[in-house]
Amino acid sequence: NVYNLILRDNLLAISNKKLLLVVIGFFSVYFPFAQTHSIHFDHFLLGDGVHVNTVYEILQDRQGFMWFGTLDGLVLYDGYHFKYYRYDPEGESRIKGTRINGLLEDRSGNIWIIAGQRLQVLDQKLDSFYTFTDLDGDSLIFYSYAKYNEILLQDSSDHIWLGSRRGLFRIQERQNDPPYEVKYYRHDPENIFSLSNDTVHALLYDSQQRLWIGTQHGLNLYDPEGDRIIRSNRGCAAPVTSLCETSSGKICVGTRDAGLCLYDPETQISTHFLPQSNEAHSIAGEWVQQITRDGKGNIWLFAGTADGKQFLLQQFDPERRQFTSHLDPIDPKGLYGNTILHLFVDRTGFLWIVTGLGLIRFDPYQEYFVELRQRDPSLNDWGFSYTFYEDQSGVLWIGTRTQGLLKYAYSTQKFRFYPERSDEDKSISGFLPNPIYLYRQS
Repeated sequence: NVYNLILRDNLLAISNKKLLLVVIGFFSVYFPFAQTHSIHFDHFLLGDGVHVNTVYEILQDRQGFMWFGTLDGLVLYDGYHFKYYRYDPEGESRIKGTRINGLLEDRSGNIWIIAGQRLQVLDQKLDSFYTFTDLDGDSLIFYSYAKYNEILLQDSSDHIWLGSRRGLFRIQERQNDPPYEVKYYRHDPENIFSLSNDTVHALLYDSQQRLWIGTQHGLNLYDPEGDRIIRSNRGCAAPVTSLCETSSGKICVGTRDAGLCLYDPETQISTHFLPQSNEAHSIAGEWVQQITRDGKGNIWLFAGTADGKQFLLQQFDPERRQFTSHLDPIDPKGLYGNTILHLFVDRTGFLWIVTGLGLIRFDPYQEYFVELRQRDPSLNDWGFSYTFYEDQSGVLWIGTRTQGLLKYAYSTQKFRFYPERSDEDKSISGFLPNPIYLYRQS
C-alpha cells in the first residue's frame, strides 16, 4: 500500500542519499473574460464596535444556526437573536481568547473552537465549554497560515486533528474524566517515524481517507495501522504552506521557497515546479501561499516571489503540466487587477477571487470570469474581508475586517445588508477594496 511504498522509498533514499527532482516546461491556457456586473450587498452587523464586527471564521451547524468567530469572541445567530461568548481576562469568562481562528462542528454536534492560542470544545446540549489546558501556550498556531489552510479537521474515525506550532495533536472522546484523550505527535531526531518538524502549517484528509501533514520541513503522512508518522522524502522537503488533492488523487504541495510539488502517492514520483526566468509561462514564484481546486478539477495557485513583493493567480492543469497567469490589468481577456488576495471555491464549483480592485467569480464550466461590483458607497473604505462560508441553503456569507457580514444569494444574485439599511443608504457603485480570507469547513 501507499504507507509501505513510502517506507520503502525512504529506506532507499537513506541508503542512496538521492532525491528525485524533475523540472518541466510550462504552457498557457486561455480563458475568456465576461462583462462586469453591478450588484447589491447585504450587510450584517454583529454588534457595536469594530472588534465584534471583525469576522475571521464562519460556520453553520446541523441545526442551521450560524457561528461567527470574531476579534471579540464567538457569536451565535439563530436567525432571530445573537448570543455572545466573550473573553473577560478579569472574570470567569467561558471563552478563553478574544480572537477566534478556527471553527468546526463534529459528528456529535459539538463546536470546536480555536480561541486565541487555546483549543476549546462547546457542548451545545449543555451549553458548556471544555478547555484543553494541556495545549495552553502562546504559540499554538500561526495566524498567517491558518487563514489559508485547514489545520482543524475530523477524520472518518471521529478523531479531531489539530496542526500547530508545537506538533500534531489527535483528540479522541472517551467516557472517563477527562472526557478527551490527547495524543501528541512531535519531531524526534532519534525516531524516523516522528514528524519531520514540529511546526505544522496545513492538513489534508484526502479522498482515500489518508491524513497528509504539511510541516516546516516537508510532507508527512499519518499511518493509522502503525499509529506513526511516515516522512515522504519525495513529497518535497521544503517548508509546506498549502495542500490540495487533484481530481486524479495526486497531492499538490505548495512551499515557502521551493515552488510547487506535484506528488503521486501511488508511484512515489514527485514533480517539482520552479520559476524559470527565460520561460514566460512558468510558475509565478517560489512561494505558494494558497492552492485550491474548482468544480472542473482545475488547480488554482496564489503564488509569488520569495520576498513577498508580488503574488499572482495561476491556473494549473496537473495532467498537461500547464500553468496560466491571470493578472494583466491591460489585457481584457485576462483577470482584471494584478493583486490577488484570496481564493474560495463554492459548492457549485465556482472560484471566487479577491483582488486589490474587487471581487471576481470564475465559472469553470463556461470558462469565463465575471467581475462583481457593488452599489453601496459605505463599502468603498472598508478594510474588507477575512472569510467565506456557504451554508446549506446555498447562501454565501462573507466576513469582513471591521463591518460585520455580507450575504450573497445565488437565487437573486444580490448581496444584501444586515441589519437592513434604508434605501437612501444604498446608492452609487464602487469596488470591494481589500482581502477576503478563507475558512473551509471540514
